[in-house]
Amino acid sequence: MRVRVGCLVFFVLATCCQAQTNLAALKTNFESASSNLETACETQKSEAMTAYGKALGAFLVSLQQKGDLDGYLAVVKEKKRFDDEKKVVENESDITNGDVLLASRRCRASLAKAEQFKNARSAALLKAYVAQLDALIKQLVMQDKIEPAKAVREELDKVAFMLADAESKLPPPPVVA
Repeated sequence: MRVRVGCLVFFVLATCCQAQTNLAALKTNFESASSNLETACETQKSEAMTAYGKALGAFLVSLQQKGDLDGYLAVVKEKKRFDDEKKVVENESDITNGDVLLASRRCRASLAKAEQFKNARSAALLKAYVAQLDALIKQLVMQDKIEPAKAVREELDKVAFMLADAESKLPPPPVVA
């Protein structure tokens, strides 16, 4: 009898641990994919900012070669502000040089595109993770592993809030007329 109870306890612990391992593996995969997405987005943003800084440098050279003092001084002012703040100017009325205005618009568009890409991919990752968690819950309940299923449900509840937040950042779907 002790052997049977011991085997039963071992079996229950082993299956519970296996379910936790499945949850841990799903969570690890999700976190890894999210981290990779964040890195890719930050790389895109960094490249946009670098391109803006290089464009300002090129404008300075061009304006200097033309002998345009006012234009040169305006770009020097923007380059210094950009180097100090590490941000693209947000108020277009603060920009007096047309080339700088176009470069700042391109940079802001690139930054927005990177953010939209991140939001869309993040929502897709979260949806896939939710589907995997739902499938794991179903599998665990069918195997009569209720406690591990509850643990997975707790993770699912946390992820549901993250998904709602991610979906709120997506642009509305196009209207079909």
